[in-house]
Amino acid sequence: MNIKKWKQKNEIGKVKVYYAFFGETGYYQNCVNYGGYEKDSLRGKRADLKMFWVYLISKGFTENSQLSALTADVLLSYFGYMAKVKKYEPSTIRRKLATLQHFFNTLQQEHGYPLPLKKFPNVHVQKKDIKMITPQQIQVVLNYLDGKSFNSLTLRTAFIMLILMGLRGGKELTQLKRDQIDMNNQFIKNLARKGKKIQTLPFSNQVKEQLLIYTYHRDKLPVKSKYLLIMENGKRFNYTRLSRTLRPFNTQSHKIRHTFATNLYDKTKDIKLVSIALGHSSTATTDGYIHRTKCELEQALTANPIITL
Repeated sequence: MNIKKWKQKNEIGKVKVYYAFFGETGYYQNCVNYGGYEKDSLRGKRADLKMFWVYLISKGFTENSQLSALTADVLLSYFGYMAKVKKYEPSTIRRKLATLQHFFNTLQQEHGYPLPLKKFPNVHVQKKDIKMITPQQIQVVLNYLDGKSFNSLTLRTAFIMLILMGLRGGKELTQLKRDQIDMNNQFIKNLARKGKKIQTLPFSNQVKEQLLIYTYHRDKLPVKSKYLLIMENGKRFNYTRLSRTLRPFNTQSHKIRHTFATNLYDKTKDIKLVSIALGHSSTATTDGYIHRTKCELEQALTANPIITL
């Protein structure tokens, strides 16, 4: 954090908590200016800090309270508040604690401020078993999104692009602009992916066919928009609407990404290729998206023995 306007190094504990969080040279503004975070991550950090600040107010803190008042007991009581009173999921608690831990780590690394807790509580998060979407489920959704109305056609196009391209619905699909689509060469150019990566992503003949149908009807609307996917009233496609539509069919967005990843891996057996298609920075992340069945394990263990006895 840039704390040139703060106290001297040995007086950092006298800095007001609220200023340390939200001041013009405080932690949040530092994340905005120098952290390289995406907008969603920044919103999450600000929400986490605001929630903690509201909790501190309930415990008697004021805008004049100093950093030195943030003791281990205060942080541990906040952990108990989230777990027992708010009853947050472990993953939510872990994320909110991670924001606070990063705040204190930054103070320690850059300014030598001692950590109030040597070790933050370790919250165990049990990984959910994400099941694949079956071809039958996909067909049921496509039958429901018949494209007879323009809004239905938009949702159908979005669903097809998700299941056949592995795009992130909220972060990538809704931000697509019309001029990013190269229909002749069949690719999306300048696709902004997570982590501020820019990518060129090809698409299949099936996606092209759906896009041609969609853009034909889109061009008939008396509205103009720079975004590719829009609703009949001209407003940008809202991914929340598609999520609500898919919920009764048990085909949530992350299941779609896992299904895409597994199907692509089955065809290519190249995890690096799948990683690139998903926009991952590491194949270790991609590995969690690929689901192997017991049948595949049995075939792998019984086929092509090294020696014959």
